[in-house]
Amino acid sequence: MAHRTTRTGVYRRFRRLAAEAGVPVIKLHEGGRHTQASLANDAGIDAEIRRKTLGHSTAEMTSHYTHIQAEANRAAAESLAALLDESES
Repeated sequence: MAHRTTRTGVYRRFRRLAAEAGVPVIKLHEGGRHTQASLANDAGIDAEIRRKTLGHSTAEMTSHYTHIQAEANRAAAESLAALLDESES
C-alpha cells in the first residue's frame, strides 16, 4: 500500500534534514516563491508575467518576492569560490 504524502509530513522531513545539515529552516512556501520570482527576474521575464505567474494582485507584492541582486550575489559567490580554489592549489 502506498503512503500518502502530506504537507505536514514534507515539512517535518525538511526540518529534520535541515537540522542534520546544520542549516536554518525556512518556510518552503516563502523560499520557493522568492526563488521563483528572482530566477524569473534574472531570466528577463516581464514583470507583469511574473506577477500573474505568482498570482499577485499588485506589482508591489511581486517586487517583495523578487531579489533583484540575485545574479550579482551568485557572481560574487562564484568569484570567492574561485579565489579559495586558487589558494588551495
